[in-house]
Amino acid sequence: MTDMMAIERALRHPDQTARIIAPSDEMCEAIHRKQIEWILRMCPKHMQPKRKGKTWIFNNPEWDRHGESFVVLEGSEYKKGNRQRGLESDFVALDEFRDMEDPESLIEEVIAYHFIGRNDPLLLIISTPPSTMDHPMVKRFIPEAQAQDAYTVIRGDQNQDVTESDKKMILKVCRDGVHGIGWRREFLCELIPDPAGLIVPEFVELEQNGGYDTVVVQNYVKPGWINAQVSIDTGYDDYNGVIYYYYDFLKDLMVIAGELWVHRQNTQNLKDMILAKAKEVFTESIKPTFYGDLTRQQRADMCQIFNLPIIPVQKTDRDMAINSLRDTVRQQKIRIIGSKCPILIYQLRNGSYAKNLKDFARNEDDDEMGHCDLLASLVYGHRHVNKSNPIPANSGAIWGKEGWLNVPFGTDAEDGPKVMEYESIEELK
Repeated sequence: MTDMMAIERALRHPDQTARIIAPSDEMCEAIHRKQIEWILRMCPKHMQPKRKGKTWIFNNPEWDRHGESFVVLEGSEYKKGNRQRGLESDFVALDEFRDMEDPESLIEEVIAYHFIGRNDPLLLIISTPPSTMDHPMVKRFIPEAQAQDAYTVIRGDQNQDVTESDKKMILKVCRDGVHGIGWRREFLCELIPDPAGLIVPEFVELEQNGGYDTVVVQNYVKPGWINAQVSIDTGYDDYNGVIYYYYDFLKDLMVIAGELWVHRQNTQNLKDMILAKAKEVFTESIKPTFYGDLTRQQRADMCQIFNLPIIPVQKTDRDMAINSLRDTVRQQKIRIIGSKCPILIYQLRNGSYAKNLKDFARNEDDDEMGHCDLLASLVYGHRHVNKSNPIPANSGAIWGKEGWLNVPFGTDAEDGPKVMEYESIEELK
């Protein structure tokens, strides 16, 4: 399709330049040259172009004899696409955009300037979905295209040239068959991250086994009694990632009820933001326990100046702490309120290790990833979660139609403990 569009552009009007750019010269040659030559075999002889290397030169007999148009194949690998600087184009197709080095800069700093003064230029981004959802294709360019009604998905099962025999052959080598990430991403064009290299791959696998909607919920009825907790991973150039959570003792679930994501804040501002968010998540009457990975100076300031003691987190045996969180996710013993924790969810889906595997990967260009600071905060919070029974001795846990209701009761001399079952939260109130 891409090659046909480029050729049509070159034949329709004179003085057109259509460029097909792939991650490398070799990829352009291997994929597009063969397709272009096949298409041109069907082109009338009087419209056949001349070829010079990776450029086809078209001269439609209906044009002035000096008019020419071009189809050019190029790779983007040289210095992040700088070979394309200073050129002019009317049509640019970026093929396998997912594999280009710094593709966002390629468009913003190089390709966009090709179109100055051109009539009705067209930029086409075409690609297999990337393996991570923090890729600019997913985060920026697909939403922008959708907003302009310029986004199209062509799945493998919509290709009439793909037979049932072809599908069966492919599925034979797909480890998980139709449920496998390879099949879903490469053939069905689903936007789904690859668990390989992720910090918590089990979170992505929830989408494959149908458990995602169990773990990520739209709302959660907070029990009557909770041990409220706050986990903090601080930074300055890195972000401050803060999660607000508690343990539902009766349901044996860790519940993440809110997040805070800010950076470059002084200690005063950070304290104010943390406490304001705590009141919003837990209400003012609930006093959470604070844990944090802070510098000694920050801990001293918080405690001595702002009267906010923060317990240092345990940082030994990091791999054990991460594995423990992964097991909790695998068992679906955690609930995350999706509308309250979008950045944490994003980091769970995409957070990966650095190349040396000793640290979380840092992405300074992604303002929702950073150094996976919210994910780090979740690892700390999971390690310190308070699973003790928060229900006072003079209270009862009553089962009603809406689930467990924590209902206070008293005693009288004649009848003993007063235990009542309520039909709803409203009736209880």
